[in-house]
Amino acid sequence: MMIETEQTTPLILYPAPHRFTDYLRLCFVLPLDEPTATAASLLTSLLPHGTRRFPSNLALMRAFEENYGILVSLDTYRKGDLLVFMASLTAPDATRICDGSSLRRSFLRLFCEILAEPNTPGGRFPRDIFQLERRNHLRYLQSLPNHRHAYSRHRFEQHLFAGEPAATFPDGSPTICRDLKQAPVLSVLRSIQNDAPLLAFAFGHFSREELHQEIAALLCRRRKPSERTFLREARDEPVTVVERLDGLEQAHIWLGLRAKVAFCSPHIAALALGVAIYGSGSLSRLFRRVREQMGLAYDVSATYIRTKGVVVASATVHPGRHQEVVEAMLQEFCDLARGNIKEDEFEMSRRVLLEQLRGSCDSAGFLADFYTTTLLFGGEEEVRRHGLEALAAEIERLKVEDVAAALSLFRPDTIYVLAPERRR
Repeated sequence: MMIETEQTTPLILYPAPHRFTDYLRLCFVLPLDEPTATAASLLTSLLPHGTRRFPSNLALMRAFEENYGILVSLDTYRKGDLLVFMASLTAPDATRICDGSSLRRSFLRLFCEILAEPNTPGGRFPRDIFQLERRNHLRYLQSLPNHRHAYSRHRFEQHLFAGEPAATFPDGSPTICRDLKQAPVLSVLRSIQNDAPLLAFAFGHFSREELHQEIAALLCRRRKPSERTFLREARDEPVTVVERLDGLEQAHIWLGLRAKVAFCSPHIAALALGVAIYGSGSLSRLFRRVREQMGLAYDVSATYIRTKGVVVASATVHPGRHQEVVEAMLQEFCDLARGNIKEDEFEMSRRVLLEQLRGSCDSAGFLADFYTTTLLFGGEEEVRRHGLEALAAEIERLKVEDVAAALSLFRPDTIYVLAPERRR
């Protein structure tokens, strides 16, 4: 793996000579607030409507699919307290066909055109296309309460991250979208084209030279991404919020535990294993306690958000018994933090976690997410010192007391329950 950061956009080249596909991801870093999130998310729907050379979505898709057999994806997502506008390309390995190098350069050029030369006659998106996509995006945002899991998570995060940019829904606000004009969207587009911090990850057979030649319009010198992220200790007393929504058949529980643990903390490997023991898969404490013993949930799990220093656990349970499930979830975490971890569950969880990490090395998307996030929040040195192989080696050396010490840093901060309306 090669990391290039001098005098250009940070570029990670991850050679995979035996793979049959190539993958390129460009991550543009934007501020995380409702106006920017709404405009950037709408932009992901507007850009596929054509470029100057192919001024319609049908012509552009034909150029990609029929000429090159490649897939292009545009999306926005939240990383810590930042918003990331992602453009990715997945293509067959062109080195295995005649004149493959020329072909790869052609589709790289076309991929760059989507962002650098969109179909904006007169400097604006066609009016009918803009109105259509704005209406579609507004319907999606307004329908969020119908997606119970996503809606309950968003409401939970608004309490967990209150006063922090991370409380923002990454697809924006329906209130802003309803009256959104073209100017804010075009402003985000210009930022992406010119000065927004950019991280690039290339997997497969790409060379440094062809990337710098064919997408040079994007790989220019840009601002460095902001390193600011909001970390804090848990509240002295956890806040408990119970909201009710008509039409629910089950209660959605979210539990947030916080600690001021930095992205590059020496506890990261221990936290990965500790959270796996706590709530990853059918061998975890949460699964065995809440589903198998109590019989109150079909699915219960936990994850660690490294960019925010937060452990999040969730369960969907019988509506009348959410309180005892919350108590059980807290008890299991406290038990692990005190070091009450059996040798067999420790070793089994470690083996499963290591298998997942090593298996993830075959996923270009996972590698892109891991290394661009590490570069963004930890810097080049963190990428070099603590790649996936180093993380796996650290996990192999862990002892029970290491995991308990890491988990003991965390305390309950936010308990959120979305429950059905009470029957009269």
